[in-house]
Amino acid sequence: LTLRRGISLLLLASLAIAGFWTQAEPLLSRYLLPHGSAQTAQAAQRYLLLLIPDLVATSFLAPLRGFLRSQSLHKPLVCAAIAAIAAQVALNYIFVVHHQIGASGTAIAISLTDFLHAFILFLYIRRHQAAMAMAMAEKEEEEDEQEQAPFLLPARGAAIATEVASIASWPQILRVAGACCFQTCMEGWSYQIMVFLAG
Repeated sequence: LTLRRGISLLLLASLAIAGFWTQAEPLLSRYLLPHGSAQTAQAAQRYLLLLIPDLVATSFLAPLRGFLRSQSLHKPLVCAAIAAIAAQVALNYIFVVHHQIGASGTAIAISLTDFLHAFILFLYIRRHQAAMAMAMAEKEEEEDEQEQAPFLLPARGAAIATEVASIASWPQILRVAGACCFQTCMEGWSYQIMVFLAG
């Protein structure tokens, strides 16, 4: 449930980010690079437009990685990352060196790599989730045999209770997501500021 909510939240944020990215050229020309080259702003616009699919891929990839980390499943994370890095090197070679697409080729390679990375993790979670569900079902059967629980909700009541709890927990998730977003932005910006100050 938390995984689905995280993906939904990131997809909504991706819409807003994509809106900014579609207006990158006028924003760069007017505010950030007023005396800069128009070609630089056009190249940045083209790069960001080609990187928009990566927003969707990252909306799936980040929660999937977080889910696996929360389950202490580090081996699939490492294996998927190695496969993604190998794919990125190959795709960059194909697009940038062989077809000589340049920065646009890099943006395409990044998007394809992140989709592949998310797909590998999704397949692993589906396989792992089935095994985990079977183990939990066996455990529940053993517990049911040992003692009966007369206060269990019926299936419909349990579904309604889960839905109410889901809606009620959105503010908490948004608070945590806001703090994580701020922390991530500050980390990225600190590196960019250091690079800028270093010249």
